[in-house]
Amino acid sequence: VAPVHNTEGYLTHFIGVQTDITQRREAEEALQKSEELFRLTFDLAPIGMAITDLSGKFLRVNQSLCDAFNYSKAELLQQSFLGLTHGEDLATDVFLNQQLIKGEINQFQIEKRYLAKGGKIVHALLQVGLLCDREGKTLYLIHQIIDITDRKQMEEKLLHDACHDSLTGLANRAFFEAQVKKAIAKTQQDPEHLFAVLFLDLDRFKVINDSLGHLVGDKLLIAIAEKLSACTSPEDTIARLGGDEFTALLENICDRNEGMQFAKLLLKQISSPFNLEGYEVFIKASIGIVFSSEKYQHPEELLRDADLAMYRAKELGKGRYEVFDQVMHESAVSRLHLENDLQRALINQEFRVYYQPIINLTTNTVTGFEALVRWQHPTKGLISPTNFIAIAQETRLIIPIGAWVIQQACAQLKAWQKQFSLPNLTISVNITVEQIHHNKLVAEITSILAANNLDSRCLKLEITESLMVENSFAANKVFSQLRKREIQLCIDDFGTGYSSLSYLYRFPIDILKIDQSFIRRLTAKNQNSVSVVKTIISLAQSLDMKVIAEGIETFEQLQKLQALGCTEGQGYYFTKPLSSQEIPAYLEKQLKK
Repeated sequence: VAPVHNTEGYLTHFIGVQTDITQRREAEEALQKSEELFRLTFDLAPIGMAITDLSGKFLRVNQSLCDAFNYSKAELLQQSFLGLTHGEDLATDVFLNQQLIKGEINQFQIEKRYLAKGGKIVHALLQVGLLCDREGKTLYLIHQIIDITDRKQMEEKLLHDACHDSLTGLANRAFFEAQVKKAIAKTQQDPEHLFAVLFLDLDRFKVINDSLGHLVGDKLLIAIAEKLSACTSPEDTIARLGGDEFTALLENICDRNEGMQFAKLLLKQISSPFNLEGYEVFIKASIGIVFSSEKYQHPEELLRDADLAMYRAKELGKGRYEVFDQVMHESAVSRLHLENDLQRALINQEFRVYYQPIINLTTNTVTGFEALVRWQHPTKGLISPTNFIAIAQETRLIIPIGAWVIQQACAQLKAWQKQFSLPNLTISVNITVEQIHHNKLVAEITSILAANNLDSRCLKLEITESLMVENSFAANKVFSQLRKREIQLCIDDFGTGYSSLSYLYRFPIDILKIDQSFIRRLTAKNQNSVSVVKTIISLAQSLDMKVIAEGIETFEQLQKLQALGCTEGQGYYFTKPLSSQEIPAYLEKQLKK
């Protein structure tokens, strides 16, 4: 044994060597634990993780990634990230990977799409970083992938719902206006770019809902949407604005004729019968068309003018199309002024009631009057009802106007009955569909009769054929209530509406009023008109109804009616409609005969 010299120095050296060994062991153990922890974290991570070489080939993958892509680990290790990347996202992915490998960036994070097994698209949030050796050389890429497919689908659904109609799946107003705005921008850049906006409204759709129910009505709207979509190309846009209103944007049309031909096609397609819930449903539509021009700056302007053209199509008979022109706009502006004036007229009591006598054609005596409303405009003078009643109906001002006319007519009739001792004198007042649907109509009439102490049998309410047919359920309900109060009901303009005789049996009708168009042709040379009038009179008599001929203007017409057995009539042959101030003198003259 060699002698130990400098024991203290030897021990110091020995302890130093032992310390280095211990530190290395501890470092190796720490590294091993770190690697085990990394493997454990990698394999059990709830998000997809992968290590790839610099070309993107998979070297290691975890189960979450396999689940996301629907591959086994063995299958996935035969793939590469670039091979699974959606074609539209590939260029961006390659570019960022190159920047990463070159050291221009340390990491990147993007949203991208992958193609899972079976072709399913997986939306993911991807983060890519570097794995380097101790010298900083890049060895591998580490990928972290969060599957956000559900979130993206929810976002897409929310976006779709925000831009589409829930019933038909068509575009909604917001989306449609956005598309029209883009089309306007194209026209502003290229004046030769031509497009058209069509506004379509179904005719008498309310009848379908009221008669067959809203379920059938909704199915009809869906079927209409399908037909409209089938007629258009992918670059065009079909939308449902609400209710039974649809619009179409035709892009890149060659000329105006192309837009009109498309409207004809739509009308033809819609006119074919629909089989819905066991019903064969027939429907027509009215279409307004407006073509692009430099004057249009906003989508609302095009929709406004297409809407005006559509209403013009309805006015001209429905089931057709009309192209917007400047006259329509001027008419709409004039109409707006008239609506405003109509509002003020009601407040300022500018309406007047005129009375046309109804004559017994046998005795030539007055049996009653028809109340006719007129508008005494402060600057335009006396306005005929043909120029404002339709507007009053659309704005529902007809309800207060109609109630006022009934009140005035009943009060005036009662005054004349007392003044001239004519207790059986009657008054006829026209009512509209808006009044029929007004829940308080019967109560208001009852109150007016009571307030004036007027016998209800002296009041006659005149209605049109179309009102009864298109609103049969509501009309029959109201008519039954009026009949219980012994108020008489009269069909006005008989023969010009639907000419369906079934409603004469279903409704409590007391009087038929022959339309003046038949009376006007009542001459010795026109035997057809004589036969029609004779048939109407015979029909009324067989149903125990009275008959009134309106529009009598000549002695020949009077003689023909008397010969045919018509008992009552009215018209300019006897007198024009008179103001309330003129009636007393007229009645005095009649009583002296």
